[in-house]
Amino acid sequence: MDQLAEIRREQAKRFAARGGASSASSSSSSSCAASSSSSSGSSCSGGAAGCTSPGASVKPRGKVICGKYFASPPSKLTMPEMESLLNTYVRITPQKEATLAQVRMDADSAEFFQSFLQRAQFRIQRFGLMLGSFDPASRVVTVDCIYEPRQAAVGTTGFSEIEDPLLDYVLPLGKALGLQVVGWIFSHLKNRGDYVLSAAEVLKTAELAAKFGPHCVVVSVSPQEGTGHSDFHPYQVSEQCVRIYQEGTLSPNPTAPHLVHSERELEAVNQEKSDSKHTLRYPCHDVDTALFILPLPIVAYRSEVVRNRFSRLNRPDHKPTVEADVRTVMANRAGEPFYQVLSDFH
Repeated sequence: MDQLAEIRREQAKRFAARGGASSASSSSSSSCAASSSSSSGSSCSGGAAGCTSPGASVKPRGKVICGKYFASPPSKLTMPEMESLLNTYVRITPQKEATLAQVRMDADSAEFFQSFLQRAQFRIQRFGLMLGSFDPASRVVTVDCIYEPRQAAVGTTGFSEIEDPLLDYVLPLGKALGLQVVGWIFSHLKNRGDYVLSAAEVLKTAELAAKFGPHCVVVSVSPQEGTGHSDFHPYQVSEQCVRIYQEGTLSPNPTAPHLVHSERELEAVNQEKSDSKHTLRYPCHDVDTALFILPLPIVAYRSEVVRNRFSRLNRPDHKPTVEADVRTVMANRAGEPFYQVLSDFH
């Protein structure tokens, strides 16, 4: 209780210094300090490494009380309500443990994806939608195949999505085979500076997790220098990231690719300057992607559902597949069971 009282007093001093003392309260029994013009349901930590100060032009909308946004803030909070908000929302920090245990990826799918990139010497970047399954008991995500939608390269470092009408057929077909969306995969050049996932990549993963389930992951593919091989690194975004994404207030920072920008002002907690008596808080609008991601182990396996050897669609170096290609595959595998022959089509 003494620590909470100290927190409220420090917040009141901070807002008084900003000319907004009326937005904080030092009441010891009913309410806790509220930061002004908050714009995400959460807060962030890590000081300068994780957040940057907001501009002065943000228009106040609602209030953040103990780090949670209220469009119509309550006049009072009970102590259990205040403690619950503090424990759940007060800071954005790396999730302690991943909720997923492992990613299993079909070896043929991985090889077909990276072989094109190696032929192009990673001068063209690609992405694909991963389909497979998720076992809640073992917490293992299995990737059986990769569908590469229509897309266009953006220079040598990026790509843009193009509307793909075939997705309306791919997803139902996958469902008929017992496959669901389990995430996405993308390529990038090796040297990205001091971050592993950009804000756009984190938010894309959060979008899939919000739409298809929290089991959705992202796999980044980059070249191994001088080996002709590629590195595959899977990640999961934190539950907090997905929750805030669903509010619709997050976007990539246009000038810093490693920062996720929040329209609403977040309440930051500077743990580096915390002690047993009080915690320093300050407003911010940008969060480092490192606070939102968790690395996962990955292993190769052979899919029992899809063989993944048929020519890919939408590849710049592949001719469009025609009926003659299908007849060739059918003829070459005439001695195999029909369901096994069909499992090879992409």
